[in-house]
Amino acid sequence: MRPEYKDKIIGICIIIVIGVTLGLILEFSIGIPFYFIGILTLIIEVLYLIIIVCRFMSDYEKNRRNN
Repeated sequence: MRPEYKDKIIGICIIIVIGVTLGLILEFSIGIPFYFIGILTLIIEVLYLIIIVCRFMSDYEKNRRNN
């Protein structure tokens, strides 16, 4: 796996940590349910993963055509 994809996976982990932390803070300070923030975080992660997979497949197709 190329380093830029590893960086993107690390980015996803950071999004998870930020989302969980934000969810806990909002739940205890304002009273917003944790599952609401969790669902929003999961949606962001899934969209981010879709973008990574699309770019990976695009690069894969380019490399396959060039060879």
